[in-house]
Amino acid sequence: MIFENKVDFQIKVNNLGQKETIKNYNEELVKILHPHFAALSEDSQIKLSNGNALRILESKHEADITLLSETPLPDMKDYISKLHQEAYDESISLFQNLHPGRKIIHDNKLVRGLDYYNGLCFEI
Repeated sequence: MIFENKVDFQIKVNNLGQKETIKNYNEELVKILHPHFAALSEDSQIKLSNGNALRILESKHEADITLLSETPLPDMKDYISKLHQEAYDESISLFQNLHPGRKIIHDNKLVRGLDYYNGLCFEI
């Protein structure tokens, strides 16, 4: 008997590059978000004060979500080395070959602000 897999899901991905990429991108986010400090949630204000602006991108606070949607943010791709971008593209290609027709959504706000994450980041 063959069972059909009808589980509906989406895959969000982002490319965090290497540690230097994350550091440089985070520094740029601090510069961009600092003028909006008062509009951020208290939790995000603490993160920004601690220099961890990357974690603000994952905020679930309505004020942060609104601010982030209205503020032009840099694209992580502009900070990624060619080698890391090629590895990311290869990973996406391999997945698409395994799951034809499954849509992959690139989400520039999908981050993992912990020190040990880099490269491909995903959420199912």
